[in-house]
Amino acid sequence: MIRGSAELRAKLLRIGERLPAEMIRTIDRQDALLQAYIVGSKLSGQVLHARSGRLRRSIHAAPARISGGEVIGKVGTNVVYAPVHEFGATIRAKRAKYLRFKVQGRFVSVKEVTIPKRPFMKPSLEERRPAIAEAIRKTTSRVIHES
Repeated sequence: MIRGSAELRAKLLRIGERLPAEMIRTIDRQDALLQAYIVGSKLSGQVLHARSGRLRRSIHAAPARISGGEVIGKVGTNVVYAPVHEFGATIRAKRAKYLRFKVQGRFVSVKEVTIPKRPFMKPSLEERRPAIAEAIRKTTSRVIHES
């Protein structure tokens, strides 16, 4: 219970001091869970069937940070072909008249190939969004009540 403006001001200062660090810890935990979800569900056969496992191994969570009053968490990959899987693409011949490659033991020549989108990042975030929101709500509530 808060009795006066001085007490309210002190409580708000305590909340303001504790909340950013607690929120960073919460976002870091949620990013790690999201990373595990992407690797364990989406890149283990549900969306893409791995050939080498490079994309799956490249998924990483960067440490959460505060920027402009917001706590920012990032999960991603630096593999150059990841956006092709996520968003789809049309690949066209640039230095030759045709793209030439082997399909089922036979060489084929085509002017372009359309790769359909097979998203794994955005659906993972959407599926984990309720759990992430709940973790943020719990952290905020705990800090307010403990301060």
